[in-house]
Amino acid sequence: MRLNTSHTHLVLAKVKEELIGGALIEFLGCENQICFGVIWYLVVSPNKRKKGVGTFLVEKSINILKRDAIVLGYPYLYGVFDEVNTASKMTAEQIVIDRRDSMDPTLREQFWENRGFHVIGFNYVQPPCEKGMEPCFYLNLRCLPLDPNWVESKSIPSAIMKTILYKFLKNGIDIPQPEKDLLSIQMLNEIGSNS
Repeated sequence: MRLNTSHTHLVLAKVKEELIGGALIEFLGCENQICFGVIWYLVVSPNKRKKGVGTFLVEKSINILKRDAIVLGYPYLYGVFDEVNTASKMTAEQIVIDRRDSMDPTLREQFWENRGFHVIGFNYVQPPCEKGMEPCFYLNLRCLPLDPNWVESKSIPSAIMKTILYKFLKNGIDIPQPEKDLLSIQMLNEIGSNS
């Protein structure tokens, strides 16, 4: 954990022996004492939705990521990111599949927005994680800002966002060299041009 400034957690919500939800989260550190967290997955049993389980898991995850920041010697956690299916970028078929297999993407977007996770203003595309996979074009990258300057200005400085996106792609998505991946280069350049 101290060597690569990364730490992954699986957070579970249970009632007695019944598993009712979970979250897969990761802490990632950057240079210049910047660190951030990612909520990769959040799941809640369909019969337990709208009962506070998702909110509990998000809050618990944020607290764990804040603890990781302190344990690893960072001043604080700058923010928490997540990728969210976005109905406006999805085909009708993708929306039908998402509703069938998980939940209505519009409701998912509202869930994250209501918890302070706002869309970051650039054209986010998840590059393929493995050979043979296709890029995912229907996601938005969202952030819950925790850095006081980000909160006050309602923005992330482009140089910091570029550093975070690079680490997100390299260590989170496992793109070995984002500087050589076409989709990663396009996103990094778009952020860099927003200075």
